[in-house]
Amino acid sequence: MQLPDIEDVCALVHDAWTVAKRESGLTSRKSEQGEELMVPYAELSESAKDLDRATVRAVYNAIHRCCPAPTHSELADPTTNAQL
Repeated sequence: MQLPDIEDVCALVHDAWTVAKRESGLTSRKSEQGEELMVPYAELSESAKDLDRATVRAVYNAIHRCCPAPTHSELADPTTNAQL
């Protein structure tokens, strides 16, 4: 199964997190190092981006465990309905 580029998904996840925080009334959220996190993903430090990357990787790993890739023989057999 081909999943989207992790950086693209991280940016979307981070944006969704920021929107949720703002909707709950927060206007600022800082990391333990004091970095403002409620900024666009592209403006985050690499260490802050790693927080989003860890989340997306965990989701990707869960998807792979739940939906293993079809085997070569499944792909060759049209009766299995296997998809790439």
